[in-house]
Amino acid sequence: YKTGTINDPGGKEGLGKFAVNLMRTGGTKDIPADELDDLIDHYAISFSFSMRQTQLNVKVQFLSQFIDTALYIFKQIIFHPAFEDNRIDKEREIAIQEINHRFDNPEPVLDAAYQRNMYPEGENSRLSSEKSMNSITKNDLIKFHRSVFKTENAIYGIAGNFSKNDILNKLESMFPKAVNDSPSVKFPSIDVSPKAKYLIVHKEISQAYIQIGLPFFKRPHPDYYAISVFNMILGGGSFTSRLGTKIRSDEGLTYSIYSYAQPNYIFPATFYINFFTKHSTVNKAVALTLKEVDKILEEGITKEEFQNAKKVLIESLPSMFRSKEDIVNTYAWNEYYSRSLDHFRVYPKKLRALKMKDIKKFRYLESHLFEKIPFHK
Repeated sequence: YKTGTINDPGGKEGLGKFAVNLMRTGGTKDIPADELDDLIDHYAISFSFSMRQTQLNVKVQFLSQFIDTALYIFKQIIFHPAFEDNRIDKEREIAIQEINHRFDNPEPVLDAAYQRNMYPEGENSRLSSEKSMNSITKNDLIKFHRSVFKTENAIYGIAGNFSKNDILNKLESMFPKAVNDSPSVKFPSIDVSPKAKYLIVHKEISQAYIQIGLPFFKRPHPDYYAISVFNMILGGGSFTSRLGTKIRSDEGLTYSIYSYAQPNYIFPATFYINFFTKHSTVNKAVALTLKEVDKILEEGITKEEFQNAKKVLIESLPSMFRSKEDIVNTYAWNEYYSRSLDHFRVYPKKLRALKMKDIKKFRYLESHLFEKIPFHK
């Protein structure tokens, strides 16, 4: 479904995730919550709701012999949630407990600090709080459900042991007719605009977790394929990348270091390098990391690195189509992001067509972005 946590209203951060959790646990119009739990267990049906910044993924798995029962339960959960009051209280308590322990580990701290710094005015940098969770009413949950769970706002994919015509008839009878052809949910406009050059969060732990990033673009973008190859060489290729070889293997400063060119279609992304190291080796690890960035910008890449990176990216494509479920998921997300139907045929062709000159100078990584200025704590 087209929605995400960035669509949560101000002051009610956490609404979307709260609502979809309750759709599963809060009963339906015809099935009380306790009975719903028993039915799902009895028929071995698996439901999962995944709410992220720019997407809501609902997944259900069941034995084909129970298809009619499973689809009935699925329809009840999706279109007729009851949001029982006692379950609202229970889910709210669980959500607040998760918030209270959200920063027990360093990785969520790093992620939240990075998002807040890179998107200081963005809806994606907001966090749910005890206050925001307590402000959410049953009417808020109902309003969210009505605005999101519409046929025109969804993409459905199904794979398994069934007759195609039979399942199409079942699905068409289950779901209301679309009111129009366009999604009913719109995403807010978000800009990436770093607030500080350095952001330090002090924690009494033995390791330091570092993320070095800079503004990037959103897809589709003509340079994305060249940048994918560049990223694979710099740090996306795990142990065989330049950062993996230098910082991990040669210097032994970390167990894991990687770079990532975020493939964001909804708002501008960031390009970042992530690693952890001991307190005593932070300065050395950061300095060597930036030195590797400068080196690849100044000297470029080798022909062998270029060919190997393209080969890895092209040969990883079949892993997205290993099973019928993979195929359904892959094409559903392809449609979600409005990519062309022949995207996966064009993808390897575009990579093969790349020339060394296309990525010799990666203009989105400029050394001046890492110049030293006063620390922001």
